Amino acid sequence: MTMHEGIVYYGSLRRFFENEWFIKASDIGITYWEFWDMNPRILGVLNLVYERRVKQRDQEMWQQGQYTYAAFSVVLGNAFRKKGSAPEEYPQKPFMSDYFDTLDDPEKNERLAMLEMDKYIAVLSKERTLPMR
Repeated sequence: MTMHEGIVYYGSLRRFFENEWFIKASDIGITYWEFWDMNPRILGVLNLVYERRVKQRDQEMWQQGQYTYAAFSVVLGNAFRKKGSAPEEYPQKPFMSDYFDTLDDPEKNERLAMLEMDKYIAVLSKERTLPMR
């Protein structure tokens, strides 16, 4: 393998596949021998499955972070709240439960969308990013 003016020359097609394609295939979990016996179209499909799995895992980790954030917010909010103010509470149900419930009920979906918009407007108004009347 040599490099000239930013272009990599592998010397053979086999070395190109080993250095470019096989690295990705091994990330997916394909062995060296499976790689050479595999149809490139199947490799492409397996790559799509792998990318979808990575994206799903990323979303799960982000959601776990939201639960952790909620827990810390409740603890710190209650530790430093002013006397007489209402205590913070941890969410009573999973964050995604409303989403899955609305898939079956279009009217409820619309009501939730309106509530979310009201929350969004309230936050923007509080931050003074919306013109005040």
